[in-house]
Amino acid sequence: MAASVGSETSSLAENRSKTFLSDMYHNHVTKQSNDRQKIDRSRRQLVENCSRTTEIAVEYLNEGVAKAYMNESRLNAITSVGLNMKGFSFAEVK
Repeated sequence: MAASVGSETSSLAENRSKTFLSDMYHNHVTKQSNDRQKIDRSRRQLVENCSRTTEIAVEYLNEGVAKAYMNESRLNAITSVGLNMKGFSFAEVK
C-alpha cells in the first residue's frame, strides 16, 4: 500500500509537471503569435506612413517645378519681347 501511495503521488506530480509545461508552451506560442501580429501591424503602418510622406514630398516638388516652369515661360516671353524691341530699334538706326 505504501508503494501504491508513492506511485500515485509521483503520477500526480508528473501530470502536474506535464500540465505546467503544456501551459508554458501554450502561453509562449500565444505570446509569439501576438508579437508577430503587432510587428506586422507596425510594419504596415510604417509602409503607409512612408508612402504618404513620399506622396507629400512629390506633390511639393511638383508644385516647385510648376512654379519654376511658369517663371521660365514668363521670363522667356518678357525676354523675347525685349529682344524683338531692341532688334527693331537696331533696324531703325542703320
